Amino acid sequence: MSPGEATMRRFGYRRAGGETCRAGLALKGGSVVAGLMVAGVPATVILAAGLWCVDASAVVAQSVAEARQDPPAEELTFEAAVALALEHNPGYQRQQNQMTATQLSERQSFGQLLPSLSGGLSFSGNTSRVKTTEDEWGRPIAEADFIQSTRSSTSQGLSGSMVLFDLGRIRRLGEARARTASQAAAVDLQAALLRHQVGADYYEAVLRSELVAVEDRGLRTARDNLAAIRELLRIAARQPTDVLGAELQVAQAEQSLQRARGAARKASLQLKSRIGVPLDREFALTSSFPEPFDPALLDRDAVLGRALVASPRVAQQYAATEAAERSLGVARAAWYPSLSSSYSWGRSASLPEYGAFRQWAPENQSWGFSLSVSMPIFNRFQTTAGVGQAEVEAANAAQSLREVRLDLEREVRAALIDLENAYTGVQLAERSAEIAREQLRQGQEQYRLNTLDYTALQRMEDQVAAAERDVIQAYHSFVLALLSLEEKVGEPVGVGG
Repeated sequence: MSPGEATMRRFGYRRAGGETCRAGLALKGGSVVAGLMVAGVPATVILAAGLWCVDASAVVAQSVAEARQDPPAEELTFEAAVALALEHNPGYQRQQNQMTATQLSERQSFGQLLPSLSGGLSFSGNTSRVKTTEDEWGRPIAEADFIQSTRSSTSQGLSGSMVLFDLGRIRRLGEARARTASQAAAVDLQAALLRHQVGADYYEAVLRSELVAVEDRGLRTARDNLAAIRELLRIAARQPTDVLGAELQVAQAEQSLQRARGAARKASLQLKSRIGVPLDREFALTSSFPEPFDPALLDRDAVLGRALVASPRVAQQYAATEAAERSLGVARAAWYPSLSSSYSWGRSASLPEYGAFRQWAPENQSWGFSLSVSMPIFNRFQTTAGVGQAEVEAANAAQSLREVRLDLEREVRAALIDLENAYTGVQLAERSAEIAREQLRQGQEQYRLNTLDYTALQRMEDQVAAAERDVIQAYHSFVLALLSLEEKVGEPVGVGG
C-alpha cells in the first residue's frame, strides 16, 4: 500500500472503481471526493492511488464507537424539561410556597366566623402561720404560739365567644378568596413564563449542538480536502499554495469547532440552571426544532380572542381587580354594627388542708352568657379615609386591567408579525443554502478541470457552511417567536389547534 493509499484510507476513503459515488460525508445528497462535490455523477479525478470516494460506513462506525465511550446521558425532550423545571425551579417553587401561605390566610379568615372555645383546670394551695390577729373591734391580739392554717382550691371551666354578625369579617373572607385566586393566577403566570424561559434555553442548547455538528462537518471536509490535495501535489497536479490554503482551512475549522463546543457546554449549563437541577447532571436533548408553519394560516382574531381569555397575565390582573373590589367592601363594612356573644361554665371547690387536690369533680358550679352590640358613631374620620383609599385602589386596579388587556393585544399582534418574519427568514435561508450548495457543486467541477483556484473554492465552501448556519439560526428564530406568542396567548399555538 502506497503512502497515498494509507492517507486516503485513514480519512475514510475507498476505491470507487469507476462507480457513482453516492454515500459519504454529504452536503444535502452529495459526497466529498478529493475536495469535489459529486451528486449522482461518476467521479473522474484520477489520483496516483486510484479513484476514491468517502466511505460513509467507516465514518459512521467510528463516530458510534466514540459516542459509546461517553458517559450515558438522560434523554430530555422539551416538554420533559418544562415538567422538570416546574418541579425544581426555585422561582416557581417560591410562587407555590406563596400560594400555600395565601390559602392559610383564607382559612384564617374563615375561622374568624366560627365560635371559639377554651378550657381551663387549676389547683392551688395556701398555708399561713400568724402570732397576731384582731378581735371583733379591730384591736390586735398577740398569741404565745403560732396559729397555722392550710387551705386548697380547685377550679375547672369552659369559656367561649361567637360573632353573631360582623359584616367586615364576612367580607374579609370574600377578599381572602379573591387574593387566593389572584395568587393562583400568579402561579399560572410564572409557569407560562418558565415554559418560555426553559424553551429559549432548551432550543439555544439545540442550536449550539446543531452548530457543533456543522463545524464538525466543516472540519472533516477540510481534513479530507487537505489529504486529497497533498495526494494531488505528490503527482504534481496541484500547487504547494493549495496545500497551505488547505492547512489554513483545517486550522480555522478546528478553532471554530472548539468555540462551538464551548458555546454548547455553556448553553447546557444555562438550561440546567434554569431547570434547577445539579449542573453535573447530563442530558441528551431529543427534541429538534419544530417544523415551521405559515402564520398566514392562523386565524388572527381567534388567536387574539384566546389570549384575552386564557392569558395568565389577564387572569392575574382580573383576580387582583376582584380582590381590590372586595377590599372596598371590607372598608365600607366598618359603618355597620356588630353583634357578638360570650358564654362560660365552671365548677370549683375550696377545702381545708390539701383536700382540693383530690377533687376531680367539684360540686360547686356556675355558668353565664352575655350579648354585646357595637355601633360605630364617630372614629375621627378613619372609616371615611379607609373607604376613600379603597375606592382609589379599586379604580386603579380596574385601569390596570384595562392597560394589561391593551398591552396584551399589542404584544400578540407584534408576536404574530415576528412569527411571520421568522417564517420568511426560514424560507430565505433554505433558498440561500440551496444556491450556495449548487454554486459549490459547480465550483468543484471547475476546480477539477483546473479552471478555478483553491482560494475561490474555499470561499464557496465557507459560504455553504455560513448558509447552513443561517438555516439553523432561522429555525431557532422561528421557535423563539412561537414560544413568545404562546407565552402571551397562554396556550400552544398551531395551525391545527
